Amino acid sequence: MVFQHPESTFDLGAVTNHRYERVFTCLMNGNEAHSVAFTLVGTGNNSAIHLETQHLQIKPTWMGAVSTRCCDIRNPGGVPVFFNWHIPQAYERVLKVEPQSGILRGNETKSLFWHFAPKKQGAYSMRIPCTVERAQVRVFFSKPSTLNSAARERGPRYQALEPESC
Repeated sequence: MVFQHPESTFDLGAVTNHRYERVFTCLMNGNEAHSVAFTLVGTGNNSAIHLETQHLQIKPTWMGAVSTRCCDIRNPGGVPVFFNWHIPQAYERVLKVEPQSGILRGNETKSLFWHFAPKKQGAYSMRIPCTVERAQVRVFFSKPSTLNSAARERGPRYQALEPESC
């Protein structure tokens, strides 16, 4: 007797940031007496980042010197996101950010370091755009026989990939 194991795939197209739950009934061999009900659960998460401040002000700096300011960036959602700061060409020699791009896992916070080195005297006011998109994630499972008890409790390891490498 040959057994077949059909696979079904469900795609959740979340519109808002909350939990979704739906009960499905699967008919076995078209017979309602052998139907099986199962529940699918999913969550919707926004791809967004939050800065600790809306306006970053750097102290007055002598021409030829460099001032550095630290600012935290946070991913409030549960989904890893890829961020990339796009410093306009007119300001590339005046302003640098480290890291300029990277991955923020769910509920993770990182520090950004903004380096300001004015080339001429005057006030500078800049808008620095940042793109944010969902990061692709690979899940690695180790063989159960090679895991110690602490590793089993931690669960699988995740590696977030930048979109260009997917």
